[in-house]
Amino acid sequence: YLLAESQQLIYLAGKSFLSVGAFFFALDLTCASYRFLALCCAFSVATAVVMTPLNLQALSASSLAEFWGKRWDTGLQPVLYYNGYYPCRSLGFSKNIATFTTFCLSGIGHCCLFQALGATNFNLFLMLLFFVVQPLLLLLERKAWNLFSLPKRKFFVISGLLATPLFGLPLVQVIEDSIAVM
Repeated sequence: YLLAESQQLIYLAGKSFLSVGAFFFALDLTCASYRFLALCCAFSVATAVVMTPLNLQALSASSLAEFWGKRWDTGLQPVLYYNGYYPCRSLGFSKNIATFTTFCLSGIGHCCLFQALGATNFNLFLMLLFFVVQPLLLLLERKAWNLFSLPKRKFFVISGLLATPLFGLPLVQVIEDSIAVM
C-alpha cells in the first residue's frame, strides 16, 4: 500500500511544476512521513492498536465524490464530519450547505497551518479558495453527470487539473521558502 502511494506521489511530483529543490524537499518529507508511519505501524503491531490509513489509493478514485468521501485523508474525515457536516445537518441545513461548511472548515485549518509556515495572504486566499471551490465542483459533478452523461472519471480529472493550482501554488511557495531558509 505505502509503495503504491509513494510511487503515485513520485510520478505526480515529477510531472508537476515543482522546482528540483522543492521536489527533493517534498520527497524527503514523504520519506520522513513514511518513516513516521512505519513507527506508527510498529506501535500498532506491538500494542494491537488498529490504525486507519490516511489515503486509500486516492488517485484511483472514479469520481470527485469518491476521492473526497472515501479515499482522501480518511483519518481526518470523522473530525470534519462531527465538527462540520453533522452539526449543520442537525440544525436543518441541506446536504449542500453542510458539505460547503465542512470544506470551509477544512480550508481554515489548512490556512492556519500554512500561515504558521509563512504563507503570504495571497497564498492563503488561494488555499481557502481551493476548499470553497470543491463543494461547488461536487455539485457540478452530479449535475454534469445527470445532464450530459459526462463520465465521472473524466470530470474528476478535469476538475483536478483546474482546481489543483489553487492548492499547489501555495504549497510550492511554502516549500520553496523553506528551502531558501535552509
